[in-house]
Amino acid sequence: MALIGQTFGSKAKLWDAVIDNLAAEQQNLLPAIASLCAANGYAVEERLKNLIVRFVQISEDRPYLHQLLMRESMDPGPRLDKLVQCLIVPFYMAVRPLLQEAVRSNVVRVAEPLALFFLIVNTVATHVTNHNLMNTLAKSTGDRSPNNVIAVLTSMLLSPANDAPRKIE
Repeated sequence: MALIGQTFGSKAKLWDAVIDNLAAEQQNLLPAIASLCAANGYAVEERLKNLIVRFVQISEDRPYLHQLLMRESMDPGPRLDKLVQCLIVPFYMAVRPLLQEAVRSNVVRVAEPLALFFLIVNTVATHVTNHNLMNTLAKSTGDRSPNNVIAVLTSMLLSPANDAPRKIE
């Protein structure tokens, strides 16, 4: 505690420094993410699959991000506000045009871009944070563990040609 106090002044300032560091790290990723989302010459479905693949890679490299988001999302307040403004809003804004396009073109079963965003984030977060739990449960029950989160996500989200998206009214 003394080292934290001496270096950062308080635990709150340490927390702010961690979030600022994560936000700076994320800023380095956002141009590539935005470029992937806007890739000319690729269909919406292909760009969405590529986004999911990249998001899974990023998430598996940084499992602590989902743990932090899950823990902090349970307690509304200034910390959650900072987390949303520094980490979630920039990422969402980078992928939002693709999600909007996917909804408009009926490529996905979800009617709202924000809902689609959170379905992707939460499915990947569940995979990353509960991977060991899912494997242990699968061994105990004889079920197959959903190791390929990309296949799971795309089968859940992408509309087959004859399956119209369900509108949320």
